[in-house]
Amino acid sequence: MSERAGQRGGVLVFVAISLTVLLGIAALAIDTGNFRAHRRQLQSSADAGALAGAAALITNASAACGAGGRADYYERQNTDLTDGKNLIVNGNLDTSYCEILNSSVRVKPSSSGCRVVNALSSFVAPIGFDDRKS
Repeated sequence: MSERAGQRGGVLVFVAISLTVLLGIAALAIDTGNFRAHRRQLQSSADAGALAGAAALITNASAACGAGGRADYYERQNTDLTDGKNLIVNGNLDTSYCEILNSSVRVKPSSSGCRVVNALSSFVAPIGFDDRKS
């Protein structure tokens, strides 16, 4: 009986460590999914802007690019202005890069932040990698 008394609680330590690792992996999977969703929505914004800008080239090339142009308008249709579920915040979307190359339009929208990036992520903040200043 004395030999067994020294081994009590070993399973509890193993379960606690296993649950911590499991929760960490789950949090990393959630964060990765959120970042990939943001990147996908930003790519959709770029595609919409390029298609709209190319369509504007047919009738009026000056209306394709620039602030208030068709490319800018359609890029912003993929932000939280049109749907609150979109991860791209309209105020953080930079649509200034738009150039006309021969008979095509190149756009490169960039987002300085989204709800996923600005929110405390479930994996990074608890382990101390949150570099934002309070």
